[in-house]
Amino acid sequence: MSRERDIERAIRVGERNQDAKRLIHNWCRHARVEKFGGTGLIEIQTGLPIGHHAMVCDFAPASGMATWLLEESAVCFHDANCVGCPHRTPVTLPNLAMLVAQRDASRQDAEKRAQEAQRSKEAALQARAVVRAELRAALPMLAKTFMDDLDRLDAERNEQAATRLIESARLAPEILVPALTEYLFSVLEDDDHWLEAAALSILADTPDQRRLVRCAMKCLRQGYALDLAAATVTQRLDHIDSADIPKAVIGLAYVATPPRSEFDHSPHDGGDPNPLTQLADRFPEPVERGLLALLTHRDQLQVGVTIRAMGLLFTRSERWVRSFLRPLAAHLSRLDVLVETEHESELQRIAHDLQEALARAFLIAPDLVDAELMRQFESASADGEGRVAEVYEHVLRHGHRDRDAKPESDPSHTQAFRVAIRRLASLSVTSDNDAVTQQVLDAFRHPGEALVPAARAAMDLLLGTAAILDSKQKALQPKTGFLTPPDPLAEMEMANRRSNLWYLRAALLELAILGALADTEGLAHFEAFLSQRGLLGDTFEAAIVQEIAPLLATSAGLKAMLPYLYGAMVGASAAGRAAAADALKGIGSQRFADLPALVLDNLVLMLFDPYVIVHKAGVRALGQLRLPTHFSRVVAAALDNLIVAYRGGKDPEFLLECIKAKVTTYRGEGLLSEAQGQVLLALIAELGPSVLLRSGHRYFLRQFQHLNGWAALVLGWVGQCRQDYELTHALELVADLPPGMCAPHISVILQVVATNSTNLQLCSTFVELLTRDQAWKVATQVAALHVAAFPDTVYQRARRLHAQQLERRVRFEYLISEQQLDEGLALGRAWIQAEDELEQLLKNDEKFPFF
Repeated sequence: MSRERDIERAIRVGERNQDAKRLIHNWCRHARVEKFGGTGLIEIQTGLPIGHHAMVCDFAPASGMATWLLEESAVCFHDANCVGCPHRTPVTLPNLAMLVAQRDASRQDAEKRAQEAQRSKEAALQARAVVRAELRAALPMLAKTFMDDLDRLDAERNEQAATRLIESARLAPEILVPALTEYLFSVLEDDDHWLEAAALSILADTPDQRRLVRCAMKCLRQGYALDLAAATVTQRLDHIDSADIPKAVIGLAYVATPPRSEFDHSPHDGGDPNPLTQLADRFPEPVERGLLALLTHRDQLQVGVTIRAMGLLFTRSERWVRSFLRPLAAHLSRLDVLVETEHESELQRIAHDLQEALARAFLIAPDLVDAELMRQFESASADGEGRVAEVYEHVLRHGHRDRDAKPESDPSHTQAFRVAIRRLASLSVTSDNDAVTQQVLDAFRHPGEALVPAARAAMDLLLGTAAILDSKQKALQPKTGFLTPPDPLAEMEMANRRSNLWYLRAALLELAILGALADTEGLAHFEAFLSQRGLLGDTFEAAIVQEIAPLLATSAGLKAMLPYLYGAMVGASAAGRAAAADALKGIGSQRFADLPALVLDNLVLMLFDPYVIVHKAGVRALGQLRLPTHFSRVVAAALDNLIVAYRGGKDPEFLLECIKAKVTTYRGEGLLSEAQGQVLLALIAELGPSVLLRSGHRYFLRQFQHLNGWAALVLGWVGQCRQDYELTHALELVADLPPGMCAPHISVILQVVATNSTNLQLCSTFVELLTRDQAWKVATQVAALHVAAFPDTVYQRARRLHAQQLERRVRFEYLISEQQLDEGLALGRAWIQAEDELEQLLKNDEKFPFF
């Protein structure tokens, strides 16, 4: 429901932007709207201008800002550029003047309201001053001085005046005569809210402690001087009226768990839980009633604070778990109905608070919380099921924390982890909800050492569930018919489901193997399960072998798993052979060197395997492992066969992997020879930049930079780039070119720059390389192309000045190198003048701040 509101809100914003766009076009023939950023799915479907847009004009002396609501940018741009503009050419009505009139009317209304508020404030201040004047006539001289300080605080409302007032009372407590004390209490009990902090401090030693506590409870209830009021109450527990507690709990909750900013990702709340916990220990029933009443509110801020306060109390006693468990679980499953939120992010924050609170309860009473969560799960919506399942992910997250530290040994946590693992394993089989599946995968991803005992205890369940998932994956086979055409959407959903089942099976096996690492009995138990090879099926055996790399990393595990690994490598199942190669890929070169020679021989033989899945897995493993040198000739021959087979095919990524593996085999011999390198370079030239210029290939491609033709190839890629990331990676390769390699390719460089001369990164990179190679004339040409890319208009003035500064830097360095100092000084003066003009343009922009 919250997502639907977000979509509806985006559509409404797009409609407003469409109206504003029309008004801008009617305002002036020179005005236009530019979009900043990408295009979203909603914008594609509706055709509405959704996203950040800005009003621009070539005659505008001040820059503007792109905003979510175009009308805000348009009005700000109007104030900065359109007032008195001689170039304006009106088109028709209605136009931007309507938005400006609405803004001016809103400003006038706001000013009028501010004036009325100020008059009311001054009248109230005058009324309070009259009361104090009447009281002053009956007070002794010292008390009159105190009243003067009260007048100053009421008028100035600053911390310095409050401190002066408090210190006066502390140094001369005799000034607090009954009439003055009564006045301070009356202000606290009134609704003016200007003296709470000072009055609570001054009256700390009053004989009427019960009345003071009532005033502090009022502050907690209404949200004033919360920290001081909470401390006042905590220090006077004997004077508390339990009837005041339920409505004051909100203030204690704010003090214990204050709301955090949306951009604050710190793990701690930074509050003071002591006042809340002390009252909860002394008055549990009123605190419980107050928190439960707050939970019924629909305001997301109050509900979030209440949930965090409940989670805080869970750590005190199981009594609070039993009190708050069902309301919190019900809120989690129906959160989008029970709490009002404007944005999806707000709903997610409250859901996170609920899940953290329930996870704390789960660690204390796992069976009780698990039963209640499943009770809510049965009646939850699809989104609600995902939120409930995420509680278990939060529970296991406690086992993922501090992975380098000593794992927790709390037996209650181990029991909670065991219950959570069993429940998630069950949900992986019984639920087809993608949100639930994602939570299971997140929960089991990268398990920590603290989960080892729980995984050991649940090993049978994990392995059995993985076997069921394997059977379900086999059952999801696409059905082909001669009469009915295939349904692309159904096929896509089936492929997605098969992928989810595959990842779930792998996650469960990874956790089961973690349990097998717990002790020798766990390893023996896992080996006994794996020994049923004839009953498990080829795909399930392959899935198990693929995940045994952690076992191979230990001596005992290697000894136990080696027969199964070797059996998979020489078995009839192609999936098993590929899985064995994947397992070897994860053990590292050091452990790989300890393996018997037969294992190495069979890994090399996989490169000749006719099954695609097998020789691909072998090449991937070869990229992570180092074979002895006597295998080099055989490996090179196998890679040559694969390169010939895949050259010009539909799998350029794997062809690139084969070429990388080929280079790896030559790496021990130093630089690639010219003959070997030119062959591989020709193969690389056949691949497109979209394959080569992805992240992760820079180190590999640098192996060719000493070869003839490398510079021309890289420069050609720069001109073929279609994406920003491709251009970035291509320019990184250009920057790695050795000195002197750019000079023979001047025409190519100028052609590349001419096709994208507005790109500062591209032009600056080539200017840097050309000046490094002393090609000053060509560097000046590149800078001149960059300058010419920006027309000499007001709108492009700043960018053109920056481009001219690049050209001046090149010419300045050249003149200095040639000892032409007079010309260099003249150019330096022009450089400084341009910097001054840029600074003036910036100051002009700051005259019209958006905020």
